[in-house]
Amino acid sequence: MPRAVLGILTTYPDGSSVRGPRWPQWRSFAEIIRHGRKQDVLVYVFSPGGVDWRRRQVLGWRSFGQGARRWALGWFPMPDVVYNRVPSRTAERHPSVRACLRRFLALHGRVFNPHYLNKSALQRALGRHPKLSRHLPDTIPLTGPAVLRRFADTHRRVYLKAVGGSLGNGTMELARTASGWRLRYNPGPGRTRTASFHTWPGAWTAIQRITRGRPYLAQRAIALARADGRPFDLRLLVQKHPDGRWRFTGGAARVAGLGQITTHVPRGGRRMAMEEALAKAFGPEYTAEIGRQVADLAERAAAAMEAATKRRFIEMSMDLGIDDRGRMWIFELNAKPLRFDEPDIQQTRIAYLLDYVVWAAREMSPISVPPPGANAPVRNDEIPLLKAAGAPRPVAAVGSLPGRPRFPR
Repeated sequence: MPRAVLGILTTYPDGSSVRGPRWPQWRSFAEIIRHGRKQDVLVYVFSPGGVDWRRRQVLGWRSFGQGARRWALGWFPMPDVVYNRVPSRTAERHPSVRACLRRFLALHGRVFNPHYLNKSALQRALGRHPKLSRHLPDTIPLTGPAVLRRFADTHRRVYLKAVGGSLGNGTMELARTASGWRLRYNPGPGRTRTASFHTWPGAWTAIQRITRGRPYLAQRAIALARADGRPFDLRLLVQKHPDGRWRFTGGAARVAGLGQITTHVPRGGRRMAMEEALAKAFGPEYTAEIGRQVADLAERAAAAMEAATKRRFIEMSMDLGIDDRGRMWIFELNAKPLRFDEPDIQQTRIAYLLDYVVWAAREMSPISVPPPGANAPVRNDEIPLLKAAGAPRPVAAVGSLPGRPRFPR
């Protein structure tokens, strides 16, 4: 018997059930499955359409080697813990995803990271805490041209960010200049573009074209500390431990590319060890102390966000900037952290995640007993692999489960 059963819930970005190992983040999922074997935790990936609620079984996918084709489809016991890795906000709003999460919450309550966070939620949650609110840049909702102009006149340089945006797509930097206004923006994948306007109506018209009616926030721009002459921020990871406390797992710096308004690596940014970036910016004698302050702030912010949402989270990542005077600024908290490219952080992350899953399966509310006739629990070394990826697909697709899938003879 495995120590715990972890089901990773995912879909395609549009919310439809996956029908093969081509979902986003399959490499990260394979890594968690591989580590699960070492820690005696049964891990599989599934979609809402794969849950047979009557039989208390789940049709899911499990990797058994390296590569996208080394996956197999099989029936698994109901998960002790559901880890929500649905890959987009659109998918998370899909009726099948919402219904699946509600049923698992009613079944045993062990659903972690049940929904995305956004920038507005960050402002509301942390803005209530005097000791945390001082780390939030001045931010307002983008409601119209007059409000934005007053805000930009006050701060001279502001960022416009999509409330539910990611990877810097749609981000704008608006600055007051001697001749009018300068707008630098990321319309999507690709390089940052720049436009200048002599009048405010011209700048506002361009902003409207980029926002396309989507909710945006305007945020005071921070003069970030620099490493090798370029601004950087920190990507941090905090995780829940069995004692109920949030603890700092690790962090790394992202240094902005030449001419870019964000530090994202796909936009020309580069990775740097956190300690190296802090030493370059503030001197090696201050690196350890700043690192401790960074970790403490990340832990307190995650705890405050979880308390405000009244939901259970197992990990969060945080984008944090430090200005040229050493003051720390929280830009974003993310409930669906992407894979860390730093191997030490990623390995520690998975180990902590599985440790918490084992604890939750043992200590939190027990899962319902499967009804008579359901398949017996499966040992971790006896996973039912029905067919390998690339073999003939089952007649009953994953999206609709009238019964057990039938394979051609």
